[in-house]
Amino acid sequence: EVHQSYISSIFTTLYSTYKTAQLLWKLQPHLIVTNGPGTCVPIVYCSFILRCLFSLGDLSRFGEDPSSSKRKVFRTIFIESLCRVKTLSLSGKIVYPIVDS
Repeated sequence: EVHQSYISSIFTTLYSTYKTAQLLWKLQPHLIVTNGPGTCVPIVYCSFILRCLFSLGDLSRFGEDPSSSKRKVFRTIFIESLCRVKTLSLSGKIVYPIVDS
């Protein structure tokens, strides 16, 4: 919401993160491609958490071929804006440690 107060933006962000987690759990995409705005941060972190949960589930199946797993991987690609040629944006700095490329 434009011109939203900081207090209400916390609740809006938490609600959208919850809805994002629900949607990612339901759709289980193979690949998520995001760009620079801050709205991508909850999506990337939700996908990272789900990827970690799925990989923990795979640890319980020792001896099986990992390629036979039908679980999704939630690969993420962050595309920085072309105008950011010298430094990363704040969103880029936040998601850089956990994105795949």
